Amino acid sequence: MNTTLPLVPGRWLPLNAAESRAFLQRFDTYLHAAFGGGHGARRHPMRDLRAVPLTFYPGWLLVEGEADLGGGMVGTFDALYGPGFLWAIDGESRMIHQLNDGSLPLRSDGAASEGDQPAFYSSPLTQLRAETSGADYLHFFCGAVRGDQGAFRLVETQEDMLLCGVTSPSHLWQEYLRPVAVREDGEDLIAQAAVLYGGDLFDATFRVTRSGGVTMEEDTSVATGIAEPEKTREIFRHLRSAAAVRKGGD
Repeated sequence: MNTTLPLVPGRWLPLNAAESRAFLQRFDTYLHAAFGGGHGARRHPMRDLRAVPLTFYPGWLLVEGEADLGGGMVGTFDALYGPGFLWAIDGESRMIHQLNDGSLPLRSDGAASEGDQPAFYSSPLTQLRAETSGADYLHFFCGAVRGDQGAFRLVETQEDMLLCGVTSPSHLWQEYLRPVAVREDGEDLIAQAAVLYGGDLFDATFRVTRSGGVTMEEDTSVATGIAEPEKTREIFRHLRSAAAVRKGGD
């Protein structure tokens, strides 16, 4: 049983043994190049890999898994995986914006680079549509970008709340839990969603541009202090006790 709310909803499929080995080999190389010798699968054993295709980046995958962090703790990591591209999501929006607008430089090993390079990744962003990719992209962006108290998680069901550590009576917020509602607004999209951040629940309105920019235009507090703020560390999110995970059956 999974005990982590996925970064995006969808049909997540487990990687088989061969797929997992191939991914982890490349991911380990990427982590050492990007972060140095203190990172990687050799220091933080990684398991339970799963992947989902992305409607807003056709042909790309989001890969997710669990890592043993030592000290009796585990964490979830997410990686954006496309042609010649691999990025461990680290809570910053800059990489997403550069990728969306085609300004992210290529590097010879296929990893993202900030150096002065002659070529750039082609933007994988498809034209966002309210009825197809708008809600998925908003889930991805809000989950990938972290504030001081973790990510801005869009929650749609009681199960989502439980996976985020909310155990208070559901009648306090049940009326706000519903699928993310997205509509066209000229050249932009407008979305209405319940957002869990820092242990508090909000009813929020977002504006999403066709180029992938996201702004929260309005938010109303629904409930406060209903969960512990999400614990994060570098590329890892949802840090929690390994004993609790084993008890939950993950």
